[in-house]
Amino acid sequence: MNPPPLRLVPGGASVPFVDEVFEALIDVPRVEREAHLRRLCAGYAEIEAEVRALLSLADGQPAPTQRDASAGDRLGPYRLEERLGSGSSGSVWRAFDEHLQAWTALKIFRPRSTDDALDAVLREARAASGILSDHVVRIKSAGRFPDGPHYLEMLLCAEYRPGPSGEQLVVAQSLADNPPVSAVEAARMVAEAARGVEDAHRIGVIHRDVKPANILVLPVSRRALVTDFGLAAPGLHAHPSSLTSPNATVTVNIDGGRIVGTPAFMAPEQAAGGNPGRTTDVYALGATLYALLANRPPYLPAGRHPVPALDVIAGVRAGPPPALPAAVPRRLRAIVEKAMKRDPVERYPTALAFAHDLDAWRAARATTVDRRSPWLALGLFGQRNRELVATAAGMALLLLISISGLAVLENQRLQLEVRVDQANDRRVSAEREALRADQVRERAEAERDLAISEAGAAAKARDLAQIGQSAAERQAADALHAQEQAEIAQRAADVARSEAEQVAATEYALREALTIQLEDAQFSRAQAEADLDAAVTARAEAAGKADRAEAALQAAHAEVDSLRSALNEAEGLPPLPGVE
Repeated sequence: MNPPPLRLVPGGASVPFVDEVFEALIDVPRVEREAHLRRLCAGYAEIEAEVRALLSLADGQPAPTQRDASAGDRLGPYRLEERLGSGSSGSVWRAFDEHLQAWTALKIFRPRSTDDALDAVLREARAASGILSDHVVRIKSAGRFPDGPHYLEMLLCAEYRPGPSGEQLVVAQSLADNPPVSAVEAARMVAEAARGVEDAHRIGVIHRDVKPANILVLPVSRRALVTDFGLAAPGLHAHPSSLTSPNATVTVNIDGGRIVGTPAFMAPEQAAGGNPGRTTDVYALGATLYALLANRPPYLPAGRHPVPALDVIAGVRAGPPPALPAAVPRRLRAIVEKAMKRDPVERYPTALAFAHDLDAWRAARATTVDRRSPWLALGLFGQRNRELVATAAGMALLLLISISGLAVLENQRLQLEVRVDQANDRRVSAEREALRADQVRERAEAERDLAISEAGAAAKARDLAQIGQSAAERQAADALHAQEQAEIAQRAADVARSEAEQVAATEYALREALTIQLEDAQFSRAQAEADLDAAVTARAEAAGKADRAEAALQAAHAEVDSLRSALNEAEGLPPLPGVE
């Protein structure tokens, strides 16, 4: 359910702070101050008179009313030495108790505080003085100085720290002025503050205004202590103005109630005017841790209202703040989100439960907001036992390295065996290649020898062919000579045939003549027949000579053809010219 709209009591938002008006006018020329003073105070005569008195003191004029405390003042047994801080309700001083000869801290309330408000503070202070805690600034006494302001005496939060001239007393600073250096330190400091708040809750004291400015950090031990318990009482703080910071404690009157607290850190029910309770302080603790982790308050002015403090209150009533940055550890973000739940029932029930979860997160243990997971438990165990895990990891790494080394050696051995097998394969292959090379070489040598032999044979054949060619040429020449002789014989045979024919013709003629003269010369017939027989014999001899010459010519031709074939086979010589 959304909270009701913020409705201020008429005039409630226009009441300014005295110190803010004073700071705005201190540097304004005197002749112009009055007009600005009336405008800023907006008709509030008491505030206007107080600011006018402070301005008179600053100008060196006597004040018509009681002034604020300053360094060197003596209030009862205390001597004010150093202003440690100031707020809307008063200022805190480092003072020296001259009776006890010891340092202490005094909260001096502003003179404008009403007696009813201061009585409420004294009641709260008496209750807070009963808080027994290592994380709460102890209240030693409270009261009012004769004819002076009300005060609270608190334990001075300081530690001795070595310095250039020996040990020096260093006063604690607030978390707002001295923030933690890491998320782990922030969680530790807020957990310590939560334990202080829990110790207060045990005796029924509600803080109402937990914020970084109300948590002190010791300079050496860095221990956190909660201060200003019960100081958010009605009447101590003025209504916010346009100059009021959202981080200052304010009092705002609304329909149906009153809002008291710091706008940027108050819980939604507190911003709605409800009564604060334990979970209200739990929310403020979560908001404080939020501011330390995000380096900004949970809520900032967003322009909803002209007064920034009221604008932030409206934002708190409207909805949750922006999510924490992603750089914040996820489990720590979940713890802060639970502490700042808008419904008080959903928050941590106590500040101690909130502290326990922060301690569990810092100790790497499961928190109430963690999901149960074996992986988370294993991871947290590793974070808690870093040395054991580191030792186990080292041994596992050593074992892994040994196994890896053995595996590497085995792999190298296998690789060596593979390389040896490959080398053997290559050697066998090389031997086979060498054998094949020898065989090829032997075949090449054999082929070379064969080629040489064939070349020798070819040379011999060529020589024989040349010899045969020469013989053939001689035989051809002889054949030609024989042919010429045969031709001569043929011509001789032809001549003989011609002569025989002539002889035959002559014989015929003679026969004819003999025939004709047969009758005339019977005696010479025998002689003629004898001559005829001689001619026939001569003709037969001539014919035999011609036949023999023709046979010799054919034999010569055959021999020439045989020689030509032999020459062609030996060297492929062209046929001899003139021989067919």
